[in-house]
Amino acid sequence: MFAWVDLPMEAPRQGLAVPTSAVQRHDTETFVFVEESANQFRRSTVVTGIETSEYVEVVDGLVADHSIVEQGAFYLKSELLLEQDTD
Repeated sequence: MFAWVDLPMEAPRQGLAVPTSAVQRHDTETFVFVEESANQFRRSTVVTGIETSEYVEVVDGLVADHSIVEQGAFYLKSELLLEQDTD
């Protein structure tokens, strides 16, 4: 059997990627939690790009030196939503 395949190739590029578990979604928003100080976190809305099963590219909303929450991000999201419900 013979097959002819054309694969489009792009030049390599650098980007910012975070683990999939760090990215949270609610309604139409996508966000991560950034560590401000010990036990203090803030929600940061991000724009995502290419996604794999392990990593998500962050196109906007995050800089490389931010420390983000990977494990426990879903818990923080749940707490955030509970606070919004009580308001």
